[in-house]
Amino acid sequence: MAWGQMADLLLRTNYYIPVPRLSGWVWLYFHARSLKSLRKALGQLGGIAQTMVLKKPESHFPQGSGRQNWPITAENRKNRGTLMLTTLISKFQTAKNLGWIDFGREIAKIIGLREFWDNFSYFYFKMIVTRYNYFVASGKNRDVEGNHLRSENESVGRLQERSPSKNIFVYWHQGFDVAPEVVKTCRLQIGYITKKQGLNLIELNYENLKSYIDIPWVIEKRLRDGTISLAHYSDYVRTKLILMYGGMWVDSTLFFSDLISPDIFEHELFLFRFRKNTSQHSSNQLIYAVSSGNEILRKMVSFLEYYWTSAKRPESYFFYHYIFSVFASQGGLQKDGIESMHYSENNHYCYEEFLKSDWTSMKSLNFSKSFVHKLTYKDNNTERHAALLRLLRHYVSSDGET
Repeated sequence: MAWGQMADLLLRTNYYIPVPRLSGWVWLYFHARSLKSLRKALGQLGGIAQTMVLKKPESHFPQGSGRQNWPITAENRKNRGTLMLTTLISKFQTAKNLGWIDFGREIAKIIGLREFWDNFSYFYFKMIVTRYNYFVASGKNRDVEGNHLRSENESVGRLQERSPSKNIFVYWHQGFDVAPEVVKTCRLQIGYITKKQGLNLIELNYENLKSYIDIPWVIEKRLRDGTISLAHYSDYVRTKLILMYGGMWVDSTLFFSDLISPDIFEHELFLFRFRKNTSQHSSNQLIYAVSSGNEILRKMVSFLEYYWTSAKRPESYFFYHYIFSVFASQGGLQKDGIESMHYSENNHYCYEEFLKSDWTSMKSLNFSKSFVHKLTYKDNNTERHAALLRLLRHYVSSDGET
């Protein structure tokens, strides 16, 4: 019997007896045995002492010197160990604000085991999805599924005047009138782009959101209690909106320097894919579905309702990305869709270059890598933030915005 089959059998056998943690870790262990790259990473873990001394990222070396130019001396080992210890202490100080998966990832980055931890995280969340699937198979989610389907049937007729693929949703919880200036500028630009392409821009906030979708009371309660962040709340909102209406979700900090790429509309489901070697296969900053009722999004909504009913705290800020990767793999999207998608890293290039450049003298932003660019309104450097706003507004005004 294959390792994966044995793991699933053990998990199914133990599902009805009170040892969920034990059965879950057994499942994770056997599935790890079937992953070649994870076995290799475990070998690296066995040599962790050597890794900590000899194989540190470039950031742990003196500025301007490469790893090959830093001889292994007693003094250098001491300096490198001091740097690592300082970094570890800072991570422990912020641990209370991180899920344990995120905290582990930060430590793994320091000791050179990031790929191992990423694979471990993926299989951990795959374990959670497996338990959810057994929960569904047992019929215990009938009320959740029934409420979800009723909500979908009630809501789907609210935008009949437009083709679903023409809907573009933007959301700011408190309303765009009181949004940060970067968000307002992005909203202004997407309004121009959608008008030019004949798309239907739908501006949402917490008050009018209820006219489009029904939010489960447990998610609303957790938002009020502060046990679910606005970021995770919006993850649920975006997924359910596109499930019910089709069309496109656009993050409020996405700035469009050009028309929306037409090949996006050729996909049944589109998300930007990560280029880097990670188990998080796609970003949810932009989600497009050609019509309502996408099966992967339906599973995501159902899972999120289940997850927020049972989870005390998310294990990772990026748990959505891991869960989506699992469902996408099961649904064949990785083979048929994600591999041919645009890369998410290109969307971050503009802002990353801005941060690295002499922004005080910049005349324009570099929009060459993509038609859309991920920005942020969270910058403690007020002068730099003002420079970014100046460049964005200059681009908007010169592009013919009215």
